[in-house]
Amino acid sequence: MRKRRDRAPAEQAPGSTDEIRSAAGDVADVVLADPMQRQRVAHVVYNHAAAGLGQAAGVLPWMRESLDYYGRHGGTQNGAIVGVGIIVVCLIVEIRSHHWRGRGAPVALRLCGWIARMPLASAVLALALYSPDTPDL
Repeated sequence: MRKRRDRAPAEQAPGSTDEIRSAAGDVADVVLADPMQRQRVAHVVYNHAAAGLGQAAGVLPWMRESLDYYGRHGGTQNGAIVGVGIIVVCLIVEIRSHHWRGRGAPVALRLCGWIARMPLASAVLALALYSPDTPDL
């Protein structure tokens, strides 16, 4: 086993990564000290990760193309109706699979519950970002 040598800390330049990391750690300590705030951050990370999976799986681009197609061929109202309709269908899947994500559930079942959240998170994100009247970002 190797032993660490005691070294004198090197002088850090202002704005170094160590200062940034310590500042980020301080902010995280303040933000995550409140249990409600910690729960909100966990929900945001959970849903963004599901939407990221939807992007990788192709659900988000499919939603964008659907919104564009129905928006161009039937007007903004039809594009929005299609988007909300898909969200309702995804919400039904979400409601049916919500109990899979309980704290006492096995890990594989919790993973399936997270994957079931992917269509809803992707649909909501696509409708928010790519509705027919919003400019491309």
